[in-house]
Amino acid sequence: LAVITTVIAHHPSRTVKNLLLCNMVVATCIFEGFQIVLAAFGLDTDSFHPPPACVFQAYFYNVTCAMVCASYLIQSISSFFYAVLHKHKHLLGWTTHWTMIGISYVIAFLGPLFPMCFKYPYVFEPKARLCAITLR
Repeated sequence: LAVITTVIAHHPSRTVKNLLLCNMVVATCIFEGFQIVLAAFGLDTDSFHPPPACVFQAYFYNVTCAMVCASYLIQSISSFFYAVLHKHKHLLGWTTHWTMIGISYVIAFLGPLFPMCFKYPYVFEPKARLCAITLR
C-alpha cells in the first residue's frame, strides 16, 4: 500500500508503469485478503458450507485469481506495446491502459460465471476444505 500512496502523493511518479504496478498491488491485496478469510473458514474441521455459500466462496476465489493473472497479463501486453509497437503512440497512453484494466476486471468478474450454466458448478471438497469447480 506504500506504493499506491507514493504514486498518488508524488505527482512525478504517476506513470503508466506505476499505474500497472498499482493495479497489481490492488489485485494482490484483494486476493490475499480473500485468502485470509478462506483460511479462517478452513481451520474449522467441522465446516460444512451450504450450497449458496459454497458457490459464493468458489466464485470469488476464481474472481480473485483471475484479477491477479490479468494484472500480470496487462503488464506483459504493455511491455509489448512499448518494445514492439512503440510507433503507435495511442497504445502507449493512459486511456489504453485504463481501458485494459477495466476490461480485465469485467472479464475477471464475468468469466467465473460460466460454470453457473451447469447443474452443480461448485462442490465442497472436504480434503481441501474449500469449494471448487466440480470435475464431474
